[in-house]
Amino acid sequence: MKPLLDKIFNFLDKYNRPISFGWLLFCTVLLLLPGNEFPSLGLFQKIYLDKWIHIGIFSSLVFIFCFRYKKTVAWYWLVLLFSAFGYIIEWIQKLYIPFRSFDVGDIYADIVGCILGFVAYKLYLKSKPL
Repeated sequence: MKPLLDKIFNFLDKYNRPISFGWLLFCTVLLLLPGNEFPSLGLFQKIYLDKWIHIGIFSSLVFIFCFRYKKTVAWYWLVLLFSAFGYIIEWIQKLYIPFRSFDVGDIYADIVGCILGFVAYKLYLKSKPL
């Protein structure tokens, strides 16, 4: 498992600019799709699948951008930036996207995801040999 993770992290390090901005664009498009483009959650509402997806999106964004700006930015700014991004996306959904609404729970999930992405990056740095 470790050799596979090393290959993934080396690839991420080598091609980080297109990966980070491509992932940001992909996630933004997903977050701004009209609500009727998504299937009905039904059973998945009981396990809060929507919130888990938000956590996954925002943790991956922060993790990838920490890789991108590893020496040029204080990483907590990335957590704040992407938390604000999640908040702004919720307002855009409410005001401009059909069949989408403002959900405070999504904002909390975005913030938790940002923090988890930052923690995952810090754990990655600790596991890396000097």
